[in-house]
Amino acid sequence: MSSDNNNDDGRSPSLWVWLAAIAALMSAMSMGTTLGWSAPGVPDLKNDTSMPHMDGETETWIGSSMNLGALAGGLLGGPLLQMLGMKKILIGLGAPFIVGWVLIIVAKGFALIIVGRVLTGFAAGISCGVAPTYCNHISTPKIRGMLGTGFQLFVNIGILYMDLFGLSLSWKIICICGLIPSAIMSVGMLFMPESPLWLMSKHGRSSQVVDALRKLRSDSSDIETELKEMEDNADKSKENSGFSMGQLARPDIYKPFIIANALMFFQQFSGINAVLFNLKQIFLDSGSSMDPMVSTCIVSAAMVFSCLGGSLIIDRLGRKILLLASGVGHVVTLGVLGYYYYSKPDLGWLPLVCLVVFVIAFNLGFGPIPWMIVSEITPSNAIGAISAVGTGFNWMLAFVITKEFAAVQEAIHPYGAFWLFAGCSAASVLFTLLFVPETKGRSLEEMSRIFRGQSADGDDDWEGIDTSRGTHKDPYINNKDVT
Repeated sequence: MSSDNNNDDGRSPSLWVWLAAIAALMSAMSMGTTLGWSAPGVPDLKNDTSMPHMDGETETWIGSSMNLGALAGGLLGGPLLQMLGMKKILIGLGAPFIVGWVLIIVAKGFALIIVGRVLTGFAAGISCGVAPTYCNHISTPKIRGMLGTGFQLFVNIGILYMDLFGLSLSWKIICICGLIPSAIMSVGMLFMPESPLWLMSKHGRSSQVVDALRKLRSDSSDIETELKEMEDNADKSKENSGFSMGQLARPDIYKPFIIANALMFFQQFSGINAVLFNLKQIFLDSGSSMDPMVSTCIVSAAMVFSCLGGSLIIDRLGRKILLLASGVGHVVTLGVLGYYYYSKPDLGWLPLVCLVVFVIAFNLGFGPIPWMIVSEITPSNAIGAISAVGTGFNWMLAFVITKEFAAVQEAIHPYGAFWLFAGCSAASVLFTLLFVPETKGRSLEEMSRIFRGQSADGDDDWEGIDTSRGTHKDPYINNKDVT
């Protein structure tokens, strides 16, 4: 069984765990402000008479360029984490976030705005791997699930934060608001401990490891047991480290690889980023009777609360049923939204209802689960490579979809674009039903047996791949440096 399902074995978090998690998750909120700026910012920017005229091509580049930066940041995040550790990276991430926002604020033309968007996207891409890993390392088993959903929650809070300011503030003032979470992150992380596991991987059992862990645990916690477990897991990882392309021939490697990338594809081809980057414009174009910016805020609030709700039910209902429900929700809402654009019935409230239900469905399934399920089905020595490919693939698709969404709408009309996403979501339901296994309550050893065509509880004489799921295992840490 996953260690997350075990009890805390005498471990309880200190106040520093919560403070450190909040400081680290300010990077997720900063990512949310980067994602959320486009919806209120771009329409206001188009109406700014002090700026040059914005054509459709420029508009799509401003909206989508952050994804290019995020692609580069996502690929560099793992190696940087191994070299520098999480604390230093989270402190340093404030620089590209803040510089990017400043460039957008002072820009007199669109080229500098695009550069600023790429910079903030670069920082966002790095934060995707670093902040969740840091939260996982500092937590105890009892609160790991809660902190694990924190990244998506804070991203959604960042989006809502920008939408609320967008109700009454100009696009430049919204950018200034975007600086605040990044500054809090960099300053706050100065006072937080480094990940004990990263310190263990670099220095072995040193005073730095002991001091960091002692700060993160209550006075009544048994840190000696936890330190011994960290040492054992580090030694096991050292023995089983290494991944080669030849291992892709193994069914327990190539099947998780295919599933991971397919789920990333279906996540993006639900149209989520096309919707989020163009939310206000969608309401404007739809002719809805609701105020576009108020409607945008309602959708963003629904994202926050659905993310909270999802964290409460994901371990009860399982991953597969939530993916299926999420896909069905996408099909229905996108199909109805396409019908609204096609026939324009006198139902001005319908676009808002469709998009609220759409984002709720997304946050219950295809939002968080593709990221979670990768680590639940992939052997630990292959997860670094598979996660890197999946992350890069995801951001590449996000760029293509946000960049070309307007062109697709022009080619096949808005209703055709939404029906296209609905069709892809229907395919996601079929794929999930046929090929995605349920991971709830199953260890990596059991998942590996299933992919090899054995029963989940059959004998396992497979060697060469580490399928352990220790409390502190992590793909970003290069454990061969452990002494």
